[in-house]
Amino acid sequence: MEKIKQQYFIFLGCFLVLQLAVQFILPYPLGLGVAIGIMVIVPFISRKIFLNKIGGSVFGSFGNTKMKMVCITCNLTTNKRECPRCGGKAFKTQ
Repeated sequence: MEKIKQQYFIFLGCFLVLQLAVQFILPYPLGLGVAIGIMVIVPFISRKIFLNKIGGSVFGSFGNTKMKMVCITCNLTTNKRECPRCGGKAFKTQ
């Protein structure tokens, strides 16, 4: 968990430095437009990269997902929300 926090703060720092550099380098109306564009695009790109690492989808779980879940109670591997064997709803991802 600490590594994730550290990566988040590094990303946030780089993001803020990039925003300030754009504001100082470009003139007022152009710099503001580029800064707003960066504020919209960069989080989508970072989210896509993160979700690709864990095997998810950018827009939710549309279509077939490859994520397998293991029931904590009976150790059955499934991709459903409820365990078909014991009816449990507590899962861990595999």
